[in-house]
Amino acid sequence: MTVSQDGFACSADQSQNDVDATASSATLSTAVPWVSAPGAILADINRLTASDLVIDYKILGDLSQVASAVVEIRDDLGELVFTQAVPVQFEGQVVWPAGQPMTPAPNHVFFQVKNPDGTRSGFVQTTPEIQYGVTPTPASGTTGNIPVSISGINFEPGSTVEAYIIGNRKHEFVPYEVSETALAFYIPAELIRARVFQATLLLTLVQVSNTD
Repeated sequence: MTVSQDGFACSADQSQNDVDATASSATLSTAVPWVSAPGAILADINRLTASDLVIDYKILGDLSQVASAVVEIRDDLGELVFTQAVPVQFEGQVVWPAGQPMTPAPNHVFFQVKNPDGTRSGFVQTTPEIQYGVTPTPASGTTGNIPVSISGINFEPGSTVEAYIIGNRKHEFVPYEVSETALAFYIPAELIRARVFQATLLLTLVQVSNTD
C-alpha cells in the first residue's frame, strides 16, 4: 500500500494509518489549503468502500482572499471521482459516502505450474514484502508488466503458470524463460495494483483589479 502525503490509498488489509497533508508555510497575506484524510480505506465483499470517509480541511491565512473552496478526489489515473464545494472558513469537514467503487490490492496471490501433459504442481503463495509500517511495498501506482520468478526443480519447456488472485478469476501466463530450476513470467500490473485516491482542496482567490 502506498499513501501520498495529501491523499490516501486503497488497501485490502486491516491497517489504518492517519496521514496529514500539511501546508509547509503560511503568512497572513496568503491563503494556503490543508487537507487530512485517513491513510487507508477498506473494501467490502462487493469491492466498494465499506464506510464513510471523513476528510478534514483547513484554509490557513487570509480568508478574505478566498472567493470559493472545493474538495475534490481523483484516482491515480487523474479521474475525478468526487467533488464538493465547502464553506470558506478556517476549518471544516467533508464526507465521501460509503459505497464507492474501489480496487484493493490483493493480500495474497497463489501460483500453480501447469506441465505440458496437463498435470499441475502444488500451490505457491506470495504475500507483500512489507505489509505494514511507514514504508510499505509500493505496489500501487505500478504500471506495465511486473516480472515474477518461481524457483523449483524439474520444470519442463512448454509449462505455463496459473495465477489465482483474490477478487479476480484464474489467469494463465506463458513464461518467457524456463530452466530446470526456475520459471520467469510477467503479470500485468492492473491485476494486482490498488486504486489510489488523492484528496485536494482547491481555492479560487478573489480577483482584484487595479484602476488608475
